[in-house]
Amino acid sequence: MAPRSPTSTARRKPTKPDEQEQRHAHLSPVQHFFYGHARVPAETDLLDAWKAVKATVAAGGPLDRSARFCLHARMCATGAPPGLVSEVLTWNEASERPKALLARIAPAERHATAVWVVYEALSVAMAETRLHPSVIESVCTAAVGLGTKREVVDALVDLCREEAALRRRRIDMLSLRTESGYRTDLL
Repeated sequence: MAPRSPTSTARRKPTKPDEQEQRHAHLSPVQHFFYGHARVPAETDLLDAWKAVKATVAAGGPLDRSARFCLHARMCATGAPPGLVSEVLTWNEASERPKALLARIAPAERHATAVWVVYEALSVAMAETRLHPSVIESVCTAAVGLGTKREVVDALVDLCREEAALRRRRIDMLSLRTESGYRTDLL
């Protein structure tokens, strides 16, 4: 392909390999930052995994506004493409069970994805409040159905509680507004 002139205004539509390379370049560092590896899942696997997260949280009842907001935020923070985020948010979580969604993921990746789904589901279920025991039990039941051991779920519950406490501390520390104006002790 001949190089375009600097004055050309025509935009070249990206080819499929370019889009995949851009997606990998964007998501690989995000995956490493959040999960300690640079593997980028196929977009269909990512979609099924996030749907499984939503369905797992909904195992204890419909998602409330806070849980939906948290699901949206977690998908955005972990680099999910905007179209995928929209699709998951509008998807009816009662239409498929998490196990059926994970069955479409390659067997070699299924167990690790199931553990990730449980972690993200607990994080979303926690939302802005403490995990209620009934929510923990519903996620645990769904997790066992996904093949995740109870000890792993218990460790993930502890991790999510620690992360929620750290999040609250971070928000308190970085909150620059008070009723009387800006906090000068942090500036």
